Amino acid sequence: MASTSKLPSREIGLKVYQLKFSHQYGEAIALIRQQIAEGEQLWHGSLGEVYLCDRQYGKAAAAFAEANRVADEDDRPRIEHLGKDPAKNRTGHHLDRLGTAYWLAGERDLAKTTWRAYVEGNLAGEILYGDAAGGVKEGLLLWYAGLLTKDEKACKDALKYLANRAKRSAIESWPGPLALMVLGKKPAEEVLTENFETGEIETAIAAATTDLLKRRRLSQYLLYAGALALSQGKECDYWQRVKQCAALENPIIENEWYIARGALE
Repeated sequence: MASTSKLPSREIGLKVYQLKFSHQYGEAIALIRQQIAEGEQLWHGSLGEVYLCDRQYGKAAAAFAEANRVADEDDRPRIEHLGKDPAKNRTGHHLDRLGTAYWLAGERDLAKTTWRAYVEGNLAGEILYGDAAGGVKEGLLLWYAGLLTKDEKACKDALKYLANRAKRSAIESWPGPLALMVLGKKPAEEVLTENFETGEIETAIAAATTDLLKRRRLSQYLLYAGALALSQGKECDYWQRVKQCAALENPIIENEWYIARGALE
């Protein structure tokens, strides 16, 4: 690879983006590691992401753990400015991805512990960032993990957490509708129609082929619609949705796509 050490960070970010989405993971990893070696510590999250793409799950977990530490340290001045204790309050930026890396590395208890830490931290007001729906995604991940490991307490706690989130107006924002679906407050078919402009999954899949945002959301929908079917004893429907999810082109950002791919391996 030609030297890129002189490229401005914006150009490097664009180059990494292009490499990721063209699935040139080895080159992306090399470029990101070069930036980290040169002192650019905020690249650890991107490194973890590409390791996930490349099925290097142990390395992905290590990178996300470091990314979370760096993010918390970087955000310390803002936390202190808000009058909060940095020892208790944290960003939680990479906890969802860290849990996913653990899950795919076979460390399922560690994955559940990580997602639970986010859920409990959010309820305690210690997590300062979340998704547009008020921190729904980790609750969904914890519920899925509990279901797949037959951990009734994890499922129960996750559903209780999602019910708490569902009381807020932000639940209408994505991925809030998925929480409503899992809670039984909105049928899976209705969530599909309202968010993908079609009641046919195959049509939604076709549209997602050229629309990254739809592909990201559809990967989430398919995994949780499948998991909901599994919770109802419909195992064949679960595997159908998992296969459909993993068959999508990698949307890079969404945990659910990696989990679906891993479930089939």
